[in-house]
Amino acid sequence: MESPLATPDIATEAHVDLEEPVGVILYNDDVNTFEYVTFVLKRVLKVTSVVAEALMLTVHTAGSAELKRCARNEAEALVMELSRYSLLAQVEG
Repeated sequence: MESPLATPDIATEAHVDLEEPVGVILYNDDVNTFEYVTFVLKRVLKVTSVVAEALMLTVHTAGSAELKRCARNEAEALVMELSRYSLLAQVEG
C-alpha cells in the first residue's frame, strides 16, 4: 500500500517543468484591417494598445511575427482563439 506521504515522481515532474516553450506565430493577410488585428491582439493577448499595434505592424511589414513564447498547451489555446477571430496563426517549435 502506498503511503499518503509518498515522494512525488521527480523524473515526471522535471519533464513537465523543463518543457521547452514554443512560439505563437501570426501571419499577415490581405483581409483584416489594421484596427481589427490590433483589437484582437489586445483582447486575446491582454496587451496594451501600443504593444498590440507594434505587433500588428511587425506582422504587416515582415509577413509574420512571434506573438508569444509559452507552454505548448497555452500556445495551442491562443492559436485557436486567434482563429476564432479569423486570424491565421500557428504553434512553432
